[in-house]
Amino acid sequence: MIPDSVTSIGVHAFSGCTGLTSVVFLNPETEISAWCGIPSHTVILGYPGSTAQSYAEECGNVFILLEGASISLKAPEAVNEPFVSVGGYASPAADIQIYIDGKEALTVQSAATGKWTANLALPNAADGETYTIKAKVSVQDKTAEASADVVYTPEAPATHTHKLVKTAAKAATCTANGNNEYYTCSECEKVFKKNKITETTAAAEIIKATGHKPVSVAAKAATCTETGLTAGSKCSVCGTVLTAQTTVPATGHKWDNGKITAEPTYEKDGVKTFTCTVWKGTKTETVPKLVKTYTPGDVDGDGKISAADARLALRRSVGLEDYKEGSDKFLACDVDFDGKVSAADARLILRASVGLENPKNRKKA
Repeated sequence: MIPDSVTSIGVHAFSGCTGLTSVVFLNPETEISAWCGIPSHTVILGYPGSTAQSYAEECGNVFILLEGASISLKAPEAVNEPFVSVGGYASPAADIQIYIDGKEALTVQSAATGKWTANLALPNAADGETYTIKAKVSVQDKTAEASADVVYTPEAPATHTHKLVKTAAKAATCTANGNNEYYTCSECEKVFKKNKITETTAAAEIIKATGHKPVSVAAKAATCTETGLTAGSKCSVCGTVLTAQTTVPATGHKWDNGKITAEPTYEKDGVKTFTCTVWKGTKTETVPKLVKTYTPGDVDGDGKISAADARLALRRSVGLEDYKEGSDKFLACDVDFDGKVSAADARLILRASVGLENPKNRKKA
C-alpha cells in the first residue's frame, strides 16, 4: 500500500518485484513514472480519475476503484474436476455475489486490499459443458460485474507449449511509434507481455510517437556585404527543421557623395574617396588627370595674344589678379615655364602680340 504522503514513484521503483500481485495508491495525484517497473500482471487499486488509473490504462494493468463499484474475475478456461477456484479484485470490503449460469451460488467479501477468492462446485457437471461464472459487486447505488466461461473436461485438457519469439523494445521517436518488449507464439500467434505470462496484443504494446519539441532559431541580420536569415524553428530532440529560415539579401553599401582626397594634376590622376554611411568602410575612384585647355600667352582666352594679355600677366605678377597656381590662366601667363608669373612673362607676351615671340614654340625647362 502506497500512503498518501508519497507524491511520486520514480524510474525502476518496482524493478524486480515479479511476485507483486496488487498495489494500492492512496494519493490520487501521485506522479508515477512510466518506467517504474510495476509488473503487467499486478492489479492496481486507486481512486477514480487518479494518476494510478491513468497508469493502469496506459500500461494494461487491471484497475480497481477504491471508491464506487469495481471488480475483476479470473478463472481457468477448463477444469477436469467438478469444481473451480476463482478470484480477483473488487472494491475493498464489499460483498460479492457469485453466480453460475445465472443462479446465485455463493456470497464472499473482498479483503481490505480488494482481493477475493472463492471455490465453487459445478452443478450437474457434464463432460464438455461450458459454465458461465459471473461475479457482481454493489457499493451503495453502484454496481459492477465480471464474467468468465469455464469448460468441464474430465480428461485433462491438452496443453500447448508456446514457442515465444521476442520483439525487442523500441523507443518512440518524434515521428515514429515505438513499442514495449513483447513475445509472440510462433504456433498459436498469441501475444504476451514482457513477463511471458500476461496476454496482450501487439497494438496494446505500441508507444506513441512523442511529437516534435520546437525551439526557436534566431534570425541573423543582413549586412552591407553578407546575407542574413529570418527567424525559424527546429526540434530540440531530433533537429528536424520545423520552420525553415529564408535568406535576407545583403543590404548593399550606402555610399556618401565622396570627397577628393588627392587632387588631379596635368601629370597625375587624382583620387576620390567614398565612405559607407552604415559600415563606415571606404572605396576609391580615380579622378582623371587634368587636360590642358589653355594657350600660352592667351590669358583672357579670346584665341589671340594681345597687349591685353600682357597687361593681365603684369597684373598677376604684382598680385592684382588672383590666378591660382596651376590654373589655366596662371599657366597661360607663365610663358617662360619657371613656375611663377613675373614681369618677364608679361614682356614675352607683349613681344608675342607684335610677332616678336611665339610662346607656343617655347619649351618647358
